Amino acid sequence: MMYQYRILAYAVFFFIEAILYLLPGWMPSTVPFGVRIPPEFAGDPVLVRLRHRYRQWVVVLALVMGLLLVLATRFLPSPGGTMLLSSFLPLLWLIVGYAVYYATRRQLLAIKTKQGWYEGQRTAAVAEIPEGAEADRSRARSQWLWILPMIAISAVTLFLALWRYPHLPAVLPIHFGPNGQPDAYARKSVAVALIPFFTQLGLLFVIGLSMVFTNRMHTPLNPAFPRTSSVQQRVFRSRIVIALGLMGIATALSLLTAELLELRVLPPQITAWGIGLFPVLGLAGVIVITARTGQLGSRVRVEAAEQPTGFVARDDDRFWKGGVFYYNPEDPAFWVPKRFGVGWTLNFAHPGSWVMIGVVLLAVVSPLATHLF
Repeated sequence: MMYQYRILAYAVFFFIEAILYLLPGWMPSTVPFGVRIPPEFAGDPVLVRLRHRYRQWVVVLALVMGLLLVLATRFLPSPGGTMLLSSFLPLLWLIVGYAVYYATRRQLLAIKTKQGWYEGQRTAAVAEIPEGAEADRSRARSQWLWILPMIAISAVTLFLALWRYPHLPAVLPIHFGPNGQPDAYARKSVAVALIPFFTQLGLLFVIGLSMVFTNRMHTPLNPAFPRTSSVQQRVFRSRIVIALGLMGIATALSLLTAELLELRVLPPQITAWGIGLFPVLGLAGVIVITARTGQLGSRVRVEAAEQPTGFVARDDDRFWKGGVFYYNPEDPAFWVPKRFGVGWTLNFAHPGSWVMIGVVLLAVVSPLATHLF
């Protein structure tokens, strides 16, 4: 069954390559490579060349990384080596991709400063007005369309675990290797038998909270085209909810398959495919939605043309450290739109952001510490 994990490693690599290649086209035209520019420079030939060069580098490096992946999977025949490889190479590929993005961003910043793209520009900030109670109820209904299938899948997982529990042996497998055979065990208990179900409950909470957050998030509009920007952001939020729902259902199905593997309801050859296949399909759906929508709905076409107001957003490049980390003590916002990526990121100058990071780290470290000590 090790070839299944190799296929999964290739799929992950392909998705990372697709995201790195397509990401510049997903971003608003006024923040290419995380650099704030006035709308009239969005089609500047210099920027077009930089975008083309960035993609050339991504393709060349992808060929190199792909060759390393092929060689590694060929000369690491052990299941453990394949598992380690599938975790290490995607991380390395993300680091290399960020290096290409950062180098391109530095070049664009130098060009912007040298040519004075922001000199004489009139800057402004525009906030979106909430839509009202009826719109809130409509968004809540759309959330439940995705939450209910996740609840149903979790209920099936719970039923199967309780149904099979009296017939389970005294010692239960809690982890399976790439060959589908158990390599870690625990004494039989309801808590152990329901590990996938409890994970589904945690997933349900995270996805539901993320949907609520997405629907309530209001970000600054583009001062040059505020009405167009408002429509695009509303479409963006609705599609992000769909993407979250797809990924949540796919992950819940993967956990159901893991429960079936633990209970030995289906052969390991079938369940091993399901555990990896469902998340891959969910991720593919997310990429398609993102490609059609863009960050903050930048790829959404609005039928009613809007004349430019003559204003541009404030030049805030200095607050973006490395092009990805936002640090602005003067901004009360807790969340801000990402500059290179889809969704939102923290304002690391906000005290609450470090509280959140601490809570997440505690949630990750605590189980490990309990297991080790």
